[in-house]
Amino acid sequence: MDSSRYDVSYTPNCVEVYRDSNPIDTNSYIARAYDVNKVVIYDFPSSAMVDSPTYFIIDATDSGSGNLEIAISINEKNIPNYVQNEGGARFRVKFIPDQIGTYYVHIKFNGIDLYGTPFKCDVFSSDFTIENYEYAPINKRTLFLIKSKLNSMFNSNIHINILTPSGNCIEGKIEEKSLNIYAIRFIPNEIGDHQIIFYSDKEKKHIITKYTCQVYDVTKIHISDLLPAIPHQLYKFTINTIDAGNGHLSVKIKQNANRITYDQTRMDTHNYEIAFIPETFDECIVTILFNGDNSLGPLTIPIKSDSKQIHVSPISPGIVNQPIVFTVDLDEAKSFSVLITESHGGRMVPHTMTTLSSERNRYQIKFTPNVARQHTILINYDEQPAFTYHVDVFDINKIRVSSIEDGTVGVPLVFTVDTHGAGEGHLEVTISDGRRTLPAELKSIQARKFDIGFLPEIHGKHSITIAFNGIPVDGSPFEIYIRDSPTSDKESIQEDEDEDEEEEEDIGDHEFLIGGQLEGTKVGELAWLICDSALSDIYEDFDLFVTDPDQTIIKHTRIQDSGGRWRVEFEPMKYGIHQIQTSDNSTDDSPIILASMDILPANYRRIIEGERIIHPNVLNFITVNSNNDNLKIRLRRKINFFFLI
Repeated sequence: MDSSRYDVSYTPNCVEVYRDSNPIDTNSYIARAYDVNKVVIYDFPSSAMVDSPTYFIIDATDSGSGNLEIAISINEKNIPNYVQNEGGARFRVKFIPDQIGTYYVHIKFNGIDLYGTPFKCDVFSSDFTIENYEYAPINKRTLFLIKSKLNSMFNSNIHINILTPSGNCIEGKIEEKSLNIYAIRFIPNEIGDHQIIFYSDKEKKHIITKYTCQVYDVTKIHISDLLPAIPHQLYKFTINTIDAGNGHLSVKIKQNANRITYDQTRMDTHNYEIAFIPETFDECIVTILFNGDNSLGPLTIPIKSDSKQIHVSPISPGIVNQPIVFTVDLDEAKSFSVLITESHGGRMVPHTMTTLSSERNRYQIKFTPNVARQHTILINYDEQPAFTYHVDVFDINKIRVSSIEDGTVGVPLVFTVDTHGAGEGHLEVTISDGRRTLPAELKSIQARKFDIGFLPEIHGKHSITIAFNGIPVDGSPFEIYIRDSPTSDKESIQEDEDEDEEEEEDIGDHEFLIGGQLEGTKVGELAWLICDSALSDIYEDFDLFVTDPDQTIIKHTRIQDSGGRWRVEFEPMKYGIHQIQTSDNSTDDSPIILASMDILPANYRRIIEGERIIHPNVLNFITVNSNNDNLKIRLRRKINFFFLI
């Protein structure tokens, strides 16, 4: 820099507004400051293989408030990328290169390019892809899958070395699992990056490609002491992963089965601070996931017992137009108030408060909901928030059951239950033939609409009891008569195929293709679906959001591919019906439900493992866990056409 030129730097902390050199008023306007240089990129790949998932991390924890923009392109054409929030302001970005060449990753923060952008990733061709290699737990058998690409055969005579962080070399052995699918097995015993190197020759001089597997040990995570918390007061604890290896940390916090929002701050490379505010006097359950591994199990944060100066009776789910009643007992005669609102929209709901005992400071609270929505009850004590409860309200009269016809022994019988407009709850169906309870299959065919099917085994009267949140629906129990089968097995099969055809026609009307497992996505797994139509052409002022079973809006990622299709991804924290909704801003009507997904509990054990969406011209796998040696499976594409399995 020459002697006549100077650098001037300053730190902004406010913005003053002027018009014609005159201040509009004497007040300052606070402006949020941010630092684009604090946005950090981790694990960016300098090279990748065609059709292989490629990942990197963006950490904007210390950069201040702002918006991230990510664009990945080759030959000036953008390709889809998928962003997953891993807590706080840390994001995992995934893209799948579809051709060889140099890919450019442009990243902006509040419209300003990050230093080093565009980042370059050179993509090479290969006759195979490798899956399930990114992370592996220490001292556990790890399996990498190798799949040949379309119209190519995998050369199983290639040679593989696995290079450990200490420099030791493990020779990888390739095992054939099935046609054109191979596997590499090894048990890592070191924490850190392991290089998986593919060679084309026995002397291992010519490298085809290499991948990095990060081995971690979740038991080496250090957590600060979890001292008792105080309701409605900020609580913090720290997590240190320096000895556990590299990976992605996420946390789930629940209180009384309700998810608690939290802030996750990355203080340095391996230190995280978790901060949240307990809502009630119930203990807090913390689940820590490292690279998706929750082997640490649930941790418990107790609530200080000496802070419990108010006692609230259990509050059960309510019914529209029927009063909900609960009691509140105070340890001391201090100021006390209750605020009840509809969770969606915030409309206040009137209530009454009756003194049951002035000596014991006991009160009865009563309110009558008139809509089937979740309600929030906020209880203040001594002018401070003390309790927050979320109460589901449902309308049993909104449930509609299709006509249930008499049936025939050995012929599946299907009827429909529509719970649209009934609110959140659990649908219970019990079918009895007079001797025992028959297994029933419940299948979600549309948002809040279910097909219930069962197979009659004997003739005679059958009773079908249908309840919602434990309350029988109108007409329950339903009675039908099952007659002996007068038809041949062939005719029964034809009738079954006819029902399948009707079902197929119904499914074809849906706009959304739900991805994930055949039996459904579980809590903690990535839930995703694809919209196959231009929703912005159907709904004016289109705005999509995702709600959990409590009708609480949750975070989601939405990406539009080159064909104009939207892919929606979210991580469910609760089991039950999650909805994809939109609204027409020109009206005040309830949200429009576009699709729904029934999320399974985290401990649900699947009978069938396999992807819901299969791919043509490649081998697709479905695993069935059954003790039946005579199990028969068939996959039907259309009437009288079956795939061999």
